[in-house]
Amino acid sequence: MVDLLSNISIRIGCRRVGLGGANRRQSCLTGRCRPLLPIATIRCLKCCAFALLLYGVGCTDGNAPIESNSSARPDQSSAPTPTSPDEVFCTSETDVPVWAGQRVDEPFDVKAYLVSRSAPRDNAAPLYLAALTPICRYLADGADSPLEKEVSELADIENLAAGTISRQRIEDVLVRVAPVLEQIDAAQTTPKCVFVTGLSVDALMPHALAVQTVSRLSILQLKQAQKDGDFKQIEAAIQRSFRISRDLQPRGHEVCQLVSMAMDGRTLTGIERLTLTDSRLTVQQLDRLLEVLETHKQQMLNRVEEGLKMHYIVSRNSIEDLRSGRLTLDEIADFLSGLTEQPGDSSPSGLPRFNYEAEIAACNKLFKHAIAAAEKPTYCADNLQELRQELQRRKSEIDRFKDSIALTPPSERARLRDRAPSFLYGLWAAPVESLIEAEFRSAAQLAGTQMLLILRRYEIVHGSIPGNLQEAAAESVLKTVQTDPYDGKPLRMAVVSGKPTVYSVGKDCQDDGGRADWNFGQEPGDYLFVLPSKTQLRRQD
Repeated sequence: MVDLLSNISIRIGCRRVGLGGANRRQSCLTGRCRPLLPIATIRCLKCCAFALLLYGVGCTDGNAPIESNSSARPDQSSAPTPTSPDEVFCTSETDVPVWAGQRVDEPFDVKAYLVSRSAPRDNAAPLYLAALTPICRYLADGADSPLEKEVSELADIENLAAGTISRQRIEDVLVRVAPVLEQIDAAQTTPKCVFVTGLSVDALMPHALAVQTVSRLSILQLKQAQKDGDFKQIEAAIQRSFRISRDLQPRGHEVCQLVSMAMDGRTLTGIERLTLTDSRLTVQQLDRLLEVLETHKQQMLNRVEEGLKMHYIVSRNSIEDLRSGRLTLDEIADFLSGLTEQPGDSSPSGLPRFNYEAEIAACNKLFKHAIAAAEKPTYCADNLQELRQELQRRKSEIDRFKDSIALTPPSERARLRDRAPSFLYGLWAAPVESLIEAEFRSAAQLAGTQMLLILRRYEIVHGSIPGNLQEAAAESVLKTVQTDPYDGKPLRMAVVSGKPTVYSVGKDCQDDGGRADWNFGQEPGDYLFVLPSKTQLRRQD
């Protein structure tokens, strides 16, 4: 199964920046979340937004461009650079935006949410940072770590499953990282964790990449345990990766939620490709793995809802940053997309004068629909319909406004400014659907892996594969077949090419009998989970 991480396009910066002036400067761990948007989309959005300037609407007198207020923007070069995890982490509760609670149309109570996500007194986050800083370049001021690079190269599940990576290299790396794993295990004795990060679009989140080293190390431990028959190491590695995945979730920007999903995907694929191929597994051990996976599922937050709430706060702050001049539209778009200016790109000078009331209203309505969609349990109820309709309405508003500009004499266009629609909605909306779809893939993979475990359990007890999944589930600690998150029905099973295959119907919600692989939603078909055959087991003993 393809690692979920390879299906998520994200970029995360690791430089640290000031948040603008002494009264706004924070000593917290910061990071930039940068979901990758298509360059064509960003350019289109820029063109729409600068229509106000091009048509004279964004000018104070209908002709003269508005001058940029450079004094309103922070001198980022003067911001202090933290030198230790303690210095870049904060537990302040004073970062509630001043706009929070001032409008009745806000999609949720922002102040109550942020207060509920304040860092606990005993917080695992700084302990994680202290443990990972020596081997993770994202936390060590950009310094490259040869050990981290080697871990990344070795933790290739396809190569590990094929046996092309030497056992000695794996053992050598695990010996070298043993102190790091001990510190992480110590951090996880602390029951709560919140990474307190910045709330602006240019905030940085280097921890989101750093923690992925933990899931990679877990994969190496699964491979080593496969050779040694050490089930305690298997359980510990899976538990460690799942726990840090959950610890990314509270107050996590959308990129943190995507990384959490990616870590789970890597761990679950490791269970399927490495652990399940060990014929020495016992019924008791499989029951324990089922309990670990079920506990992880029950203890997770709603990652989509959590990510969207943080995305909303960042989006509203970005509108205020644009209004104050702290950030320009180009900078906001670049932070969101990872886009760098290409030769020949140019934008009108000065700051565009948006209709900020329209921008805020559109932002609030967009996230109201998005958060409502995140709360729906299945994909096939067309839970994105209201969101998509809202986006289409916004697009139509822009088209009508552009037509009215074309029909208005240049000398009179300035008066249209207060009637301008939202031009920024596309920037805020761009990551929403991809975040929702990634979560459904992740939920389906967790449920599918659980079903593979009960099939293997049944096979050990009876020496054969059951006629249906419910037969196997009834004898396990789960008792029932897990639900397919795409259509709300139990997951299916088929024997395809002689191999027992659990499958989800996928996002097209069409049951193809497990005979067509959906390629992670890129093609029509089902999401397949194939149980290794006994022949494969003997070859890997």
